[in-house]
Amino acid sequence: MQFRISYGIVFSIFGMMIIAAALALWFGMFRAAPQELAETPHAVITEVRGNVEITRAGTVKEVTSGMEVLSGDVLTTAEASAAAVTFFESSRVALDANSSLRIDEAMIDAAAPQRQNVILTLTSGRVWSRILKLLDAESSYGVAYNGVVSGVRGTAFVVTGKDMTAVIDVFDGIIGVSGKTFGNISEGFSATINTAQPPATVNEVLSPMSDVIRNDSWIQEQLDDDAVFSKHVIDIRNALGVVDAVAEYREVQKAADSGVLRDPGVDYSDYERLTVLSPSQQYVLFAATPLQLQALAHFTRTKGEETRDVTKLATWTVSHPDRATVQNGVVTLVPFVSGTTNNDANSAPLNVTPGVADNTVEIVARWHDGTHERSAAVTVLLAN
Repeated sequence: MQFRISYGIVFSIFGMMIIAAALALWFGMFRAAPQELAETPHAVITEVRGNVEITRAGTVKEVTSGMEVLSGDVLTTAEASAAAVTFFESSRVALDANSSLRIDEAMIDAAAPQRQNVILTLTSGRVWSRILKLLDAESSYGVAYNGVVSGVRGTAFVVTGKDMTAVIDVFDGIIGVSGKTFGNISEGFSATINTAQPPATVNEVLSPMSDVIRNDSWIQEQLDDDAVFSKHVIDIRNALGVVDAVAEYREVQKAADSGVLRDPGVDYSDYERLTVLSPSQQYVLFAATPLQLQALAHFTRTKGEETRDVTKLATWTVSHPDRATVQNGVVTLVPFVSGTTNNDANSAPLNVTPGVADNTVEIVARWHDGTHERSAAVTVLLAN
């Protein structure tokens, strides 16, 4: 009887050990991910395609996915090659083929993960940046090319550098330009800056983004990759314990934007794009007949795309106010123009679009749904 009791105790203890091990494994499986997310994030290579090299302390190495990126590193892509870097689970940077990018600073405060600083210098080629949000007033993100710096808090934009020319295309939000040229570039607009003879303000070289850029295959690839990247960031940041910082940032951003929240990393929107068209399919403006344009906002709903007429809600601008005016989508020819430029000083052009022929104007519509601002443009021919 005593042996039976002893064996019973042994088997009971052994059974309890098995159950405890199983429970530990069970909880370990489901708690491992949050614990991993709670670690301070790094700047890491998340995509490598083709021949990509990293130069660190004078030594050149082949880049592999998962490699950590440090301040001072230089990434270089060859022909038909590309690379992407995720900085601290907050920013995604993609480098196009035949490009070179120097990591001037990549810093995160381990005690306060919402405090991050990323400063990059593009030495050649093209770089895409998606910054979901900077959660701390002391944080910064900037991309420089030959003395022109693009700085942001939450947006998506491309910087292309070739020789003495920097081209900045903004796909989401607003970026600030500093250094040789100052000003802001809104979503849907581009700025081409001659860094050898830079303009004082960005307004001097602003133009609506071209369809060539919008439809560029590499750009479309980045937009698709950003969508995947963005879905997971809020959960990651919650695991990092920056929920309060997110709420605090919302208030800061609201104040900065006069009550309009523009941060795509905080609130998501199904407002996908804006289009401008002429209901009559006529894009020629005659002196005696104003031209009616229409602005349509396109939304991606669960049951399919929906379209809303925002013609009267949109903000309308014209590339050359000395040639034509626009109000609520109605374009009217300025008197005495008739296909030539009016030299009246009182009608000096604002935000003149470079490259627009003397007998055309670019009409731009912009509309904000409370989370995102989209823009679209059409070219209108001025009849003689």
